[in-house]
Amino acid sequence: MAKSPDEMTQPEIKIWRAQVLKSLDETTRKCDETLKKTKESKKILDESLSQSENLSEKWKSYENRFNHAMKNLVLQIGKQMVLTPLEPIKEEPAYEPEKMSPLDASKLLKHKRNIIILTGAGLSAASGIPTFRGNDGLWTKKYKYCDSAEDFATLRNFKEHPEALWEWMHYRLELCKQAEPNEGHKTILQFQEYCKLNGVKCHLITQNIDGLHTRLARQSEVLAVEETKQGDPSHGFTDCVFEIHGNLNYSRCFAECSKDLKEVQTPKSELSSEEQIPKCEECESIMRPHVLWFDECYTQELHRVDEVRSILDSEIDALIIVGTALQTSLASNIVSHCLMKNILTIDINVEPACHFGSVVEVCGKSEETLPILFSPFISKKSSKSS
Repeated sequence: MAKSPDEMTQPEIKIWRAQVLKSLDETTRKCDETLKKTKESKKILDESLSQSENLSEKWKSYENRFNHAMKNLVLQIGKQMVLTPLEPIKEEPAYEPEKMSPLDASKLLKHKRNIIILTGAGLSAASGIPTFRGNDGLWTKKYKYCDSAEDFATLRNFKEHPEALWEWMHYRLELCKQAEPNEGHKTILQFQEYCKLNGVKCHLITQNIDGLHTRLARQSEVLAVEETKQGDPSHGFTDCVFEIHGNLNYSRCFAECSKDLKEVQTPKSELSSEEQIPKCEECESIMRPHVLWFDECYTQELHRVDEVRSILDSEIDALIIVGTALQTSLASNIVSHCLMKNILTIDINVEPACHFGSVVEVCGKSEETLPILFSPFISKKSSKSS
């Protein structure tokens, strides 16, 4: 058992003190080494932080260049597959949004003579038709046989599971048939009528497949949509509405014995999913919905893309975007083309859809903002009609 210093003899105390001092020296040496290593670590950390800040700046610069390159790439792909920009893309326009009230924005349309209205699912939300990409949108759901809408709503999946796609399409079609055009649809129609009566070109391009625009247009005496019958090549199309993603109310032969559109009938509820798949009257192949799926390309015959190109090649002087997040290629290409040409672009959305370019933002629900935006023109149309 070790002695305490009080119990030690003088020689033992000397030895004990020497050992303590030696131990203290060793501890001091180790502390000095630790302090030195700590200083070295701090120096390395400071250098790393400095490099990290530089890296962050470099990464941000790279990210900006990458985003710019990707937007140019998308537009170049659009040039090959869909639209031909009038000029090569040189530089992305500055993002200088200007928020306006709908009434102030309407003043900018006063002398415009060639206008595009581009609509999306947000327009039909007030009619009770769910949007696709909202918080509770259709594309946020789980689908039979697939984890995502991008896999479900495809030609590839239709080939493997036509009964699943038709079951979903019949459900969607019933929603659309029960829905009524809201104030947004009605106001757009009234503006179209004003334009026709006053020699203004107005091109309505919709991504919606619910058919609400065309349902209203067929009721208009001013637009005078020509009635067609099944078997007529123009059946299912109207001159005053470009339905670039198709229309749920129609189907066509999956074997493509013809491209004629047939009206979809509501199936009997007692039939099985397989029995509810409509059949072609000509070749007895199954029919497919007249909609554009994620793995398909736009065509002139089915989506009138050449006509859209011709519209963009004309002297467009205004674009009105309504209720769309611009997540589809043709819609995004139309907007990019107009922004690159510095064409007046009015973005009517609850959340702005355009992330670059000089845009007039009118924030709000389309069924509330459109009647105000078009009110000066509708009142002129009414007085002229009377």
